[in-house]
Amino acid sequence: MSTPPPRRRRRKPHLSPEDATKNPRPRKQKSTEHTKKKSKQNIAILRGALFVAAGLTLVSGIFLMDWDEIAGSFGVRRSPQQLLKQMQYYQNEQIELITSFKNKEQAKAGIPQLKKIAIELAKISFEYYECDITEWDEVVGVSREEAMKIGWEFNDKRMQHDNRLREEINRLKREPGLGFYVSQLVSNAQSVGIRYRAELKLNKAKDSADADGYSPVTAGTKLTIGMQIQGIGTLVEWRDCVVKDVYQDGTVRVDFDNGFHSGLFDKKLDRDRLRIPDVITLTNTSESGTARRIEVPRTETPRNKRPRSDRAF
Repeated sequence: MSTPPPRRRRRKPHLSPEDATKNPRPRKQKSTEHTKKKSKQNIAILRGALFVAAGLTLVSGIFLMDWDEIAGSFGVRRSPQQLLKQMQYYQNEQIELITSFKNKEQAKAGIPQLKKIAIELAKISFEYYECDITEWDEVVGVSREEAMKIGWEFNDKRMQHDNRLREEINRLKREPGLGFYVSQLVSNAQSVGIRYRAELKLNKAKDSADADGYSPVTAGTKLTIGMQIQGIGTLVEWRDCVVKDVYQDGTVRVDFDNGFHSGLFDKKLDRDRLRIPDVITLTNTSESGTARRIEVPRTETPRNKRPRSDRAF
């Protein structure tokens, strides 16, 4: 049996002095204190440039932000000038959106934006009309005369917008089926805005259940038939009413008309729409049939404050 010859290692060719001079091998540069210092300086410069760029981006973003809208979203009272400016912005956005509709597909795709605009306009309308003219001076430093002037302009802009909206929809009606379709979409969006504003108004009324002299009616509040309390009526405002019945599910039937129309104006309300005065009034009927009112201080339970809402409007 023959054995294979041993493998020989390939040796690198020996360079002659002339070849070594022509093609010298690259040498690894040794790190020195100077090169380390220069590398640190380059890193510091790069970090500084990135920091400056980020700062410029942040500053430009701050200037581009709509601070009026941001303030309103956090519940900060906006001035009537700010509300007027915001209303005009969303009115123009609504008209531009409707003008861009060329067919039903585009109109259908714009439904979410139409609803968003309607809600924003509802917020502005609620905030403006829920603040009395005399309050503007106390809240945002606007005089009565200036607030009245802005009020005229506010109403005038709303009327102008209604006319523009009507004209634009009439223009779209020249297109077969498009105008009536867009008219229905706008009407539906406006209904969303109306419901949203009504909800804001109801929540504001509920938040005032713990006004001076009153406490909110909770699950543990004892109510008796004939007790005179207050409830949120049809116009979403607190009105005097009389307890007619208390149901097992916690709801309460009250009469806003004090029995003059035999229960015609009775309403069944949840307890968060009721508040009870610190002095309770009971209607007592004597044997002769004469009704008389008895005021009883409510001292059996401590006043229970309703927790403040975190809603922003």
